[in-house]
Amino acid sequence: MKGVKTMAKITKDTEKWGTVAGGLFVGEELTPLMIPFDKQNPAKEKFLCINGNQIWLAVGKKLKVPQSVADLWNSSYQNTIEAEEKMSQEIEIK
Repeated sequence: MKGVKTMAKITKDTEKWGTVAGGLFVGEELTPLMIPFDKQNPAKEKFLCINGNQIWLAVGKKLKVPQSVADLWNSSYQNTIEAEEKMSQEIEIK
């Protein structure tokens, strides 16, 4: 998979996205993912950890990632949005 931008980097010495037996995410289909820029938390990469594998995803770039990575990111992102909305609706208690 040389030359294919599937992620920013992975910190564990493993095979890329399970292209061979014993690699990460063996047999998973790749799906598109776009991590949006966040003005409040500017970063070039966002962190995910799946079963001890540290994954850094590039922000603002079209990526192809395994479905489980996309599912985890989308769930985490949605939960963050919901938490921020709830916090903005909280009334200060005097």
